Amino acid sequence: MTRLLTAVLLLPFVILACSASDSDAPAPAPDAETASLSHYGEPFTPADYIYVADMLPLVTEDESATMQVKGEIVEVCQSKGCWMTLATDSDIMVRVTFKDYEFFVPKDIAGREVILEGVAWIDEVSVSHQQHYAEDAGDSEEAIAAITEPEMSYYFEATGVILL
Repeated sequence: MTRLLTAVLLLPFVILACSASDSDAPAPAPDAETASLSHYGEPFTPADYIYVADMLPLVTEDESATMQVKGEIVEVCQSKGCWMTLATDSDIMVRVTFKDYEFFVPKDIAGREVILEGVAWIDEVSVSHQQHYAEDAGDSEEAIAAITEPEMSYYFEATGVILL
């Protein structure tokens, strides 16, 4: 519950971070074992990861879960790479943000696969936050204006990302 409260309190900072600058943060140097892969955030070794669709039943509104998740990137923040969404095998999307906004990902990686390490949870997304995300994604004014109701959404705060 503390992580959920922390995430809700930090959400406005995500919005500010997305609009504050157009520069991308550099990735840390990869370790020898995974040197051919692109790493962002804290380095980690993929071990016992699950697919993003398998993550959904493991998190609830009351419980978050720390894990490694593999999935396909659907969309990336076009302002500076400060969030991305992952596809599941249903219509559910998982919004990924980055721990303490210390790193971002390239804006041109939609369609690629990633392995993430971090924390997953469910939370309500306000209309204004949904509209902000739609604006960052480059949606039309009509699509942004059509967002009129809050919705529940899956989130993942990554401490590290490996771009496959």
